[in-house]
Amino acid sequence: MDAVRRAYQQAVQIPMENVKRLWEDYQDFENGLNKITAKKFISDLQESHMQARTVYNQLQDHLSVLFPPSPPPKGKRPAIWLPRPPTFNSGDKTLLARWRQYLKWEESNPLLIEESNKNTFIQRMQSVYKKAIVRMRFYPEIWFMAYSWTSSVGKADEALATLKAGVEANPSSFALNFDLAEVLELQGNFAEVHATYEKFLEVLQKDLEALEAKITASKSSTSIGSQQHQTQSTDAPGTQSQVSSFSTQGSDDRPPKDKELSERRTHYGIAWINYIKFARRAEGLKSARAVFGKARRDRWTPWEVHEAEALMEFHCGNKDVQVASRIFEKGMELFSDEVEYVLRYLGFLISINDENNARALFERVIGTFPADKARPLWERWARYEYQYGDLATAHKLEKRMAEVYPQDPPIKRFAERHKYLNIDAIATRDLGFVLHRSGGSSRLNGNSSSSSSGLLGRTDTLQSIVSEAAKQSTPSQGSSSKRAQSPDHRRRDESRDYPSKRARPGSPSRGRDRDRWESQGHRRHGSPMWDRERERDAAPPPPRRFIKEEKEEDKGVQLPGVLNWFIGTLPAPNTFDGPIFRTDDLMQVFRNAVIPSSSAPRPRSPPPPPRASGGGRPPPDYGPYQGPGSSGRRGRW
Repeated sequence: MDAVRRAYQQAVQIPMENVKRLWEDYQDFENGLNKITAKKFISDLQESHMQARTVYNQLQDHLSVLFPPSPPPKGKRPAIWLPRPPTFNSGDKTLLARWRQYLKWEESNPLLIEESNKNTFIQRMQSVYKKAIVRMRFYPEIWFMAYSWTSSVGKADEALATLKAGVEANPSSFALNFDLAEVLELQGNFAEVHATYEKFLEVLQKDLEALEAKITASKSSTSIGSQQHQTQSTDAPGTQSQVSSFSTQGSDDRPPKDKELSERRTHYGIAWINYIKFARRAEGLKSARAVFGKARRDRWTPWEVHEAEALMEFHCGNKDVQVASRIFEKGMELFSDEVEYVLRYLGFLISINDENNARALFERVIGTFPADKARPLWERWARYEYQYGDLATAHKLEKRMAEVYPQDPPIKRFAERHKYLNIDAIATRDLGFVLHRSGGSSRLNGNSSSSSSGLLGRTDTLQSIVSEAAKQSTPSQGSSSKRAQSPDHRRRDESRDYPSKRARPGSPSRGRDRDRWESQGHRRHGSPMWDRERERDAAPPPPRRFIKEEKEEDKGVQLPGVLNWFIGTLPAPNTFDGPIFRTDDLMQVFRNAVIPSSSAPRPRSPPPPPRASGGGRPPPDYGPYQGPGSSGRRGRW
């Protein structure tokens, strides 16, 4: 009986499906033995059992989404479920968030297991994480959470085994490989760390080569298709077909230009940088230089690796300026067409007070970039001249910039010369720009609600727009339906194609006004405040509306002109005082409605009533109207 009692007492504290039934059986068991001792045993377990029942309900809320029931087909075995690699769409992100929420809930010890019974809680969490990494095998975050929790409870060997299994399942995971390298580095196993980084870089290199082959095949097929099209469409003899510029990439050892490939290549450089940092920490600068030598010979290495190595030599190598400068110069042989790399090199020379080399670098590269890409270099060197050069040199530089950027107003450069950091007194005090500070940074705020649009305006313009918008958002005293019924309004409608519509917030015509305003040359491309101010002063004033920079996915559907006119004639939503219907019910009615097709035979109409003696047919009388608000009046139903 004691063994049965212990089994019952353990079972009724576990959040199982039949925990309530077990509790009833346990009560019958104790009452059948001794009713006096039964009260003591039952009262001692009452709180733990109720906690188990509460946790079971919460557990069902989590597991019903993570483990949806999938009954097998009738008479067949259940289908085998296998995990799949994520695409990180909305469904994958939602599933990952639910798993994260469930694991955090389990870690919070919802069963209130006491510290004296810590092994029970650890065993339960180990079982939970084993299920999680089986279901979410290709999600590195779940593996990282399993390793972190296992390591936090003092099980270092099991945590390391979990981390290695995660790297095996996700060989291209940055988080798992970097974490494994750090754990092995703390253990002093440097040889295995080198093997980890080399294997990881090899996997990333294969991914880059596969992506390059895919892009090359796509471009080649496009080029062949365009050549065939031109060959078929060209009838004149001696006409040469155009060849895609991508077909010449085979003669160049550098990777092709592609957005996704460039991003992957940058991530590849992050792996090299962390490898170099490990070598410097564990084995010194000599080992780090050896790793950097391998990176230099890799065609996929981006410019960030050269900058990181140069700065590491400067900060960790007794401030050896010569070595750092040589590394930057070696990088210029490969990345002289990267504006960001040249800008970093120029900033480094300025930071070490090497004015001669900085000036020589600026003059050497400024003519190799087009004006739109060279703008950061001009601005960086101008800030240096304004801050530390003489006035005559600053004037000469401004004259050169005026030739390259003739659209810049002179006062822009003048204000840039007299500002410090983000403090621009000329723009705020003399030109009326509003300086907005948020989160420790400052920016000029204008008549745009988007901080990234770069549309800037004066204080009076902003206030006038706000007041105008407030007037438009206020509903008028008269109803639009009454105005539409007036004779003057009907005569005004007959004189043109569409009647005039009342402007109200959110009208689709606002997009047309904005497009018409932009088509006149006032484009919103994130230009600086001076460009925007110059365009605003030179052009006629735009309609006083809020111009909001919309993202591609936030833009509304473009409606036809007739629908735009119809929506514009509708009254504002706040003027409706009738009954409100549930849209779900209406859609259900429409969904279930049976509409006969045009080919179905129409029901025959009833025969008409006999004609009256006067020769006319009186209208049929269908009885009194019984609709809402009726007072017995007659009419057609």
